[in-house]
Amino acid sequence: MSEASEDAAANAGPPRANVDDDGLEISLDRFQQAVLGNLNTLFDRIDREALEQAVQALANARRVYVIGTQPAHSFALHLHHVASRRFPNWRLVEWRSGARSSAWGTLTDKDVVVGLAAEPYATSAIAFARDAQAVGARVVGITDRPMSPLADCADDVLLFPVRSPGDFPFFVGVTALVAVLVGMVAARNGGLHATPQA
Repeated sequence: MSEASEDAAANAGPPRANVDDDGLEISLDRFQQAVLGNLNTLFDRIDREALEQAVQALANARRVYVIGTQPAHSFALHLHHVASRRFPNWRLVEWRSGARSSAWGTLTDKDVVVGLAAEPYATSAIAFARDAQAVGARVVGITDRPMSPLADCADDVLLFPVRSPGDFPFFVGVTALVAVLVGMVAARNGGLHATPQA
């Protein structure tokens, strides 16, 4: 092997698995490009001013209420799980059968609501965000597009891309955004390595 060939082999990275069907490798490459593309888009295009305002509001909030229904419910659960290990004042809003949440009666202008929404958008989460704004609570909207109905009733809008090579959206962006948001609030409230709440 020539020196040039050895250099090229060394810079090529680990060898790819041999597959009988080139389609598998092509598909894997397309999915990888979509995942990495969504992450790059998230970090390149995030509204830094909205992020800073959201982090400041969450760090200073009396209580933080997290809501997401239908496709966004799992994201809300994840956000609440991650945040509640560090912050005892975060609450998950449970919304069943369209009934008004029990959190409604406790909302004040010292609270922050984090709403998560992805298409198809759930009217209950949007209604709660609008009700929260009506009593003066700040609303942080985490959603998949600028025209989302959640963006219309949020004080701070954080967008996550969902580009996918298939028929279903990729939600790796919202997972990363949740980690960034909680990490930045933790840093603001005493350091990333502070001891989690029991």
